[in-house]
Amino acid sequence: MKIIFLDIDGVLNFNGCRERIDTIYFVNDKKLRLLKWIVGRTNARLVLSSTWRLGWFDRDKGLENEEVLIFNRLEEKFKEYGLSFLSKTPVSESGCRGHEIRAWLYGWEGEPIESFVILDDNCDMEPYKGHLVQTSFWHGLRIRDALRAVRMLAS
Repeated sequence: MKIIFLDIDGVLNFNGCRERIDTIYFVNDKKLRLLKWIVGRTNARLVLSSTWRLGWFDRDKGLENEEVLIFNRLEEKFKEYGLSFLSKTPVSESGCRGHEIRAWLYGWEGEPIESFVILDDNCDMEPYKGHLVQTSFWHGLRIRDALRAVRMLAS
């Protein structure tokens, strides 16, 4: 199985993005189409590594708050594109995404992982920097990023 560890801010939205929920940048349709293209080319599954997953954790606890509402909107938008999340990374005390991804990989008990890529605008991905396709908060996911992700997932 191929995995995409997915951040939202700076990947599926960007500085100046018109799509918003109140003051929060929401996901951009062009960026979602690029993500769908990557998934279509690779059959990769999505694991949410973004702080947006906190709404998922809260929903699992039965809470109703703004984070849950925003996560629900995100999930609905993904469904419009035929996309869904396989899972979410745990939250670590360090807050380092690389450590959270490592914990998810070590804890995964499903189908074996062939390859994975991290789509994120941050660089705190140790020990997996070699799997990072770093986007920019100013532009979000671009075609060149999508092409690189497909190449990385194929290798």
